[in-house]
Amino acid sequence: MAPLVAAAGGRYLVRGGKAEGREGAPPAGRIVVLEYPSFEAAKAFLDSPEYGAIVQLRASNTVSRLMIVEGAAP
Repeated sequence: MAPLVAAAGGRYLVRGGKAEGREGAPPAGRIVVLEYPSFEAAKAFLDSPEYGAIVQLRASNTVSRLMIVEGAAP
């Protein structure tokens, strides 16, 4: 998956590791955060034929929530 993410201009910011809930429900399982150059680039990746070819494999082996969130410039 990492090569597909990189080819679409994305990069991993968080990929697993220790997590602790402080307010609200604690995180369930592994957390992955990806960064893309734009909201549109993230959508294009998720709509790409390359991701479409593997999404069923991921979905059949995990329980996940996937969101696209527009960030703010630093």
